[in-house]
Amino acid sequence: MDRRAPRSELGIDDVHFDDFSLDADTMITAALRMFMELGMVQKFKIDYETLCRWLLTVRKNYRMVLYHNWRHAFNVCQLMFAMLTQDNSLVVDSWGIYYCKWLHTTDVALPHGIQQAISG
Repeated sequence: MDRRAPRSELGIDDVHFDDFSLDADTMITAALRMFMELGMVQKFKIDYETLCRWLLTVRKNYRMVLYHNWRHAFNVCQLMFAMLTQDNSLVVDSWGIYYCKWLHTTDVALPHGIQQAISG
């Protein structure tokens, strides 16, 4: 059984998407859909289970704070996804941008040495 929801069903390709319409588990499903729609799973031969585990780890490692949390990371990535899929004039390294957006506010998803350098 394919548990992945189509983009149109979730509305994640809309720049006016309401991320509060999804619970934490459905955000994982939507995140998986975004990686697949951007062609990253196929292009980089990412194992689906590994991607699931990575997203769950990223979510788990976000702190429970008001702003820089899992929902914020999802929201930033969803907007980037909508921009990448709706504007064909964007010529960017979508993999690099998309990956960095998932990690842009988490301090535990960075390799230890990099985190030490950032935090001084």
